[in-house]
Amino acid sequence: MAAESDAWLELHGVTAVLDTTGGWRRKSSALDGQSWVREPPPPPGRRQHLQLPAEDRADFNIEPLLRRGVDFIREAIGAGGCVLVHCHAGVSRSATLAAAYLMEEHALSVRCALRLLTEARPCCRPNPGFEKALVGWEMRVRV
Repeated sequence: MAAESDAWLELHGVTAVLDTTGGWRRKSSALDGQSWVREPPPPPGRRQHLQLPAEDRADFNIEPLLRRGVDFIREAIGAGGCVLVHCHAGVSRSATLAAAYLMEEHALSVRCALRLLTEARPCCRPNPGFEKALVGWEMRVRV
């Protein structure tokens, strides 16, 4: 996983990491879905890290995490940084946080934000519960 490689993060100029996995990592070469380990957050260093543990389930309430995630991304970018937002597959949780940021920062609709994301990463697709949360987010940020 790119987020675990300090060399990859350095190469791509990543100064801040938003982790929605809750610190869970698949053991190397584990394909059975059962071999997971929980790692502590990285020690303070050059990069800012924020862990916002989210479960990729339609019934998981991601709304309380959106504000913290958007603020973290905005602050890092505002300081001239580059942010990696990640989950395990880069499909639902990370896409939801990235879409919320785009919606608020650029006054985009859910549809426009998700279109931008899928142009950059075609597999982005928030689960139905997260998409519903983004619709609520849109109503709050586009007042």
